[in-house]
Amino acid sequence: MISQPRSKAQHKNQKETMSTATPNDNAAARYTNAIPVGDEILYGADAIATFLLGDRKLRRRIYDLVEEHLLPVFRIGANICARKSVLLRWIEAQERNNGAR
Repeated sequence: MISQPRSKAQHKNQKETMSTATPNDNAAARYTNAIPVGDEILYGADAIATFLLGDRKLRRRIYDLVEEHLLPVFRIGANICARKSVLLRWIEAQERNNGAR
């Protein structure tokens, strides 16, 4: 099939349509009401210990839990990080599982 040559107006209209839509438009729409990442992420064992245990001095316990793969964390470089929402869901799951015994 041979395509017909486009007029300048058709070509310009197609360029405008393509330039206004980005590949991540749907993704951006999903996250417009999301919590800002900076407020959601706990950065470092001190921050995680303060959030979970109320005292940053208990960070050694966080390292132990991470080493045993018992705490839902991820790393940014060498730093341990966690999402507050994930930790709260993890606590709720721990409560449900311990209540079933």
